[in-house]
Amino acid sequence: MFLPEILKERKGELMPTYAMLMKWTEQGAKTLKDAPRRLEQATKAYEASGGKVLGYWVTMGEYDILAIGEIPSEEAAAAFALGLSAQGNVTTTTFRMYTPEEFAKLVKMLP
Repeated sequence: MFLPEILKERKGELMPTYAMLMKWTEQGAKTLKDAPRRLEQATKAYEASGGKVLGYWVTMGEYDILAIGEIPSEEAAAAFALGLSAQGNVTTTTFRMYTPEEFAKLVKMLP
């Protein structure tokens, strides 16, 4: 499923949406055969923290994984990213995503 399709399916009150870009560390690359299990465990941990994984993709290029998810708060997103990085298999870059409607609300707040 492509990202625009995922965002179209969202209904009701939305949790903040985050994208996480990940790169394998040397340790993660050496144990790559175990990566599918780790991705499954990470999904369960994200859901246990109140989040919902909208999708993840293994990618080619500068980053190795792209994950998109909703999670209740900035603190929960930060705690998840820190915990994932602390395991030593990936480094993460996380950023908040805004729908066009959310962006329009932000723009209306400008002076």
